[in-house]
Amino acid sequence: MFHIEDVLQLKDSESAKLLVRRHPITLAPGLFVAMVFIVVPFFFLFPLFAWGVFGIGLFGFSILLGLIFVFRAFSLWDSNVLIISSLRLIGVKQKGFFSRFVTEVMIAEIQDVTWKRQGIQDAILKTGTLSVSTGGEGKNLEINRISYPQRVSELIGDLRFANAGKKDHLPPELRGRLDVLLSKLEKISPEALEKVERLVNEEAHDEVVGLSLQKKEIA
Repeated sequence: MFHIEDVLQLKDSESAKLLVRRHPITLAPGLFVAMVFIVVPFFFLFPLFAWGVFGIGLFGFSILLGLIFVFRAFSLWDSNVLIISSLRLIGVKQKGFFSRFVTEVMIAEIQDVTWKRQGIQDAILKTGTLSVSTGGEGKNLEINRISYPQRVSELIGDLRFANAGKKDHLPPELRGRLDVLLSKLEKISPEALEKVERLVNEEAHDEVVGLSLQKKEIA
């Protein structure tokens, strides 16, 4: 089972907003294969049992293999998610039982959010593909076959607006630079953060002293 705590540790000012999974219809291929291994042996029950231990073992192995496919299908569906918080998006891709890829995108870094529907199945089930772009390499997110992708897109748009609204008094270029800087600061160690804070304080102090000296010279 997937646990959100495995990939997301909320910060003090952060709150979880939404957990997005693919539509349950995506379970169909895996479950179909599983049902073949589970159901078909029952049609050959008597011939298999007539083979004795070998036939019984073959019957049991087929059932066990089918159950493994069922567990694998549900495990992959449960673990492939998009987590949306007030500050970031986290995309989790589970490939097999022991392979997991996690991509994190800060809300402040997002440049474009799009969604689309393709085909009759998407139209009937109201599913679609959501794409999030940051303009940087390896920092894009895409999740397909999710229900009501337009609602998820609207939520991300609202979060972008809320994050941008905190710095509306600043020029757009400066807001962008501060957003990128903030996203980088959130990923560094506490020791490195202390050094950055000390450097900023020293720069601010030097600037204040310089302004004071200028005023005295003018006076």
